[in-house]
Amino acid sequence: MDIYQIIAEEINYHLKGQSMTVEELSKKSGVGLSTLQRIIDGTSRRATLKTLVKIEIALGLPSPMFFTPASAKRVLATGSRNVPEGKTRQNWYPA
Repeated sequence: MDIYQIIAEEINYHLKGQSMTVEELSKKSGVGLSTLQRIIDGTSRRATLKTLVKIEIALGLPSPMFFTPASAKRVLATGSRNVPEGKTRQNWYPA
């Protein structure tokens, strides 16, 4: 089992637990339905951190299900969990 299948299983588990449909999760998270379906069936190999954070928040999962609260905010703001607080990808690169 690879990481994509593990993520798919986790999302499916929480969808069922909340009696939420994929369509509802798509609307609530802002993640496109076809993208979400590929993530949920484990076939997506291109899910970004930003997309996963949106799903985590939409499912109301307590951090750190996927990420810590600080890294989740960073991912949403910058698209990367490695960019320090207050910086963007454009103005920060590791030396």
